[in-house]
Amino acid sequence: MLIAESLYANINLNVDPCDDFYKFACGNWPESHPRPRGTSSWSNAVLLSKEIKKKLKDALEDKSHYNSTAVKKAQNFYTACNDLTFRDEFGLLELRRILEKAGGFPMISKHWDKDEYNWVDAYIYTDIKIRDSRKTFLTETDKNDWRYRKEEDTLRNKIKQRIKRLKTDHTDEELDKDIDDLFALERSILNLKKDGYFYEGPDEINTTLEELEEEYPNVSHRFPTLF
Repeated sequence: MLIAESLYANINLNVDPCDDFYKFACGNWPESHPRPRGTSSWSNAVLLSKEIKKKLKDALEDKSHYNSTAVKKAQNFYTACNDLTFRDEFGLLELRRILEKAGGFPMISKHWDKDEYNWVDAYIYTDIKIRDSRKTFLTETDKNDWRYRKEEDTLRNKIKQRIKRLKTDHTDEELDKDIDDLFALERSILNLKKDGYFYEGPDEINTTLEELEEEYPNVSHRFPTLF
């Protein structure tokens, strides 16, 4: 009904469809639906999508008119997704669980054991569980450049705050030392890249699990379910 009413409102009855069918079918659209500033696309489909989303939002937020179990579950899910405090806490707990399963993280726990840690296993596991994660965070900028120093200071603060939200066992002084070590490692990686030690090729290289096992024979099968 909503679609039919919208389509009918766009018709310009003053135009003969045999002369110009487009103006007949859509002639009233530009006048009755002026495109808002800042929009690159504006059409009946966009308006209908906005209207449907609004009605869906109203239905999910109105808990007084729906008794369906399915609707109530959807409303609970919607409420949980919009609870930013709960979402942040749950997300951080899940991230800590992933890191612990990957062998732990020294900036979080004082009980991390480097002798039990396999960085290849950890890399594979976290890369699968945390998609699109950045492998390094410093750019090839002169460290004496003010933009570099500003970027580094910002990153240091972000790292420290996020580690704290993961309920770290370390003091501020210990975290600062760990962050210093982290940036030193990043700089050494950048230096290797500048010296041409890294392979310059396509972003993705297709390979098989068998080929990976041959290249990294010491990788344990601690996470067989991932494959």
